[in-house]
Formats: sequence, C-alpha cells, structure tokens
Amino acid sequence: MMAKKRMMLVIPTVIALVVVAALSACAAPATPAATEAPAAEEPTAEAPTEAPVAEEPAVEEPAAGEEVVLDFWIPENREADVEAQDFLIKSFEESHPGVKINKTLTSWEDHFTRMQAAAAGGTMPDILYTWAPATGGLYQQGLIIPINDVWDKIGEENFGQGPRLEVSDGKGNYFGVPMYGYLHVLYYRTDWFEEAGLEPPDTIDEFLAAAEALTTDDRAGVQLYTRGFDSYYVMDFFTSNAVEPLAADGSIVINTPEAVEVMQMIKTINDNGWSPDGWHEHGRCQAGLYGWQCGHVAQLHLLHQHHGH
Repeated sequence: MMAKKRMMLVIPTVIALVVVAALSACAAPATPAATEAPAAEEPTAEAPTEAPVAEEPAVEEPAAGEEVVLDFWIPENREADVEAQDFLIKSFEESHPGVKINKTLTSWEDHFTRMQAAAAGGTMPDILYTWAPATGGLYQQGLIIPINDVWDKIGEENFGQGPRLEVSDGKGNYFGVPMYGYLHVLYYRTDWFEEAGLEPPDTIDEFLAAAEALTTDDRAGVQLYTRGFDSYYVMDFFTSNAVEPLAADGSIVINTPEAVEVMQMIKTINDNGWSPDGWHEHGRCQAGLYGWQCGHVAQLHLLHQHHGH
C-alpha cells in the first residue's frame, strides 16, 4: 500500500433529504416512453450527464372556497418523526386555510419502489420526500419537475453552495428543496489509543494499523456501516483520499489508484474481521451505537444526525 501524507477521514457535509414537487397525479412522466419515437425537432440522443427538464403540468386555480389537497409521501416512520411531521402539517394547515396535506407513511425499504409503481400508474403524490443522490435520478427520469418559483420565494442566498448543487441541474433549474444535512464522523476511543501508543489516524495506513492493533477477542478495531460498502460511506473515504468518481466531462474515473486503495482498505478490514457483522438495517443507524456504547468498538464511522425536525 502506498504511503500517504494527505489527510484522511475528513468530515464532509452531506445533503441527504429533500422535498420535491412531483408531477400531478393525472400526468404521465414527462420523459417519453421507450416505445415512443422522439419528436422530430428534438435530438435523438442525450449525453449521460444531461437531465431532461420535465415540463410543469398546467395548474388549475381552485374555485373559490374549494379545498386544495396535497398528497405527501415520507418514509420517516419512527414515532418521534411522525409526531414532528403531524405538528408541522397542523401548523401549516392552520396558517393556510383551504389547504390540506394528505400524508402517507411509506418505509425505508419500499419508498422508491412504491414511487416507481405510482409513476407507472400516473398516481404520483404532489410532494415527495427523498434524498441525495436519488433525487437527481428522479429528475433524470422526468419524475419530478423544476420548482424554480419556490426557490424564487425562498431565496438562493439562504442555502450554501453544496445544498444548491444537490438539487440543481446546472442550468438554472432547481428540482427540490433541501430540508437538512448531516455529518459523517469518525469517533474513536482516546483512552485505548493512548494505551496502545497510537495517534488518531490521518492516513489509510494509520487507520488500518489502528483497526488491527485495537482488535482483540473482546472488541473490534473499527465498525463500518454495512461493512463499509454503503455508498455514503464509500464516498466519505473517497473524498478523504482525493477520489473523484466522475471527471468534469462526466466520464467514469473511479478506477484510479486512489479509488482502488480505498476499496482495498475496506476489503482488508472485512477480510481480517476488524469490523463486526451487523448494523445493516437501513433507517436504524442508531443501532450502530450499541457496540460503541458497550465498549466493544474502538473506532466508529457513523452518520451523525438529529431527528425530530
């Protein structure tokens, strides 16, 4: 393995959850079906990085006194989250007479499956809770529409560059509103590091050395979510090791020596049993704290977030 001087395990900010305005329930997805021939004036092929801009469906103004009902899908189904959602919805409805939010609780496992089925049947909700990088994929499919008018009212200046890029097609169109972001951090037991004569890891070599040295019969040297193969966490290590999966022109450059080194690091940890099994259930990241809290893990690569928003 190459010796490293660059810093490792930086703390990146990730925008993971956004609310998007979906196509109206009676409208088909904006992109043409595979069996339809493209219109003559349109190009027959698009570059992979070009996202189709879904046309906004015509909006009919409700008749005077008519109630407006907006369907909203969300997978945050834990008790505290549901209570917070209900409070916010009630507050919104009270401040916007004539508007009702019809909330549907999905699950982390079936949220996008149900959404794809709804898209096929023309029954998409009006508002969809989603997260990066899935949001961009929905826009690429034409399943969500630009909501520039919403951004005009909120103001671009109220969001940082990172959140704006997550929900922008780079052509002046925004297709979602960031709700919140969170950090991925590396916790470590300072007392065990001191006992072993180790410094906090700054490089891949040091990270592996600590994982090996601190693994005993009673504890693991490190705990990686989904054994380190969840896309969020792989990107953490990529970012820390100066890896860019895509070049500026959209070509894939994930097979660089730095990227291979990251994947080899994850493989080495798993092959040697330095990270315990478990903590695989999506939406239960707090379960990853158990081994740490009980003193069975020396380092913990964890998503750090606050619920009850």
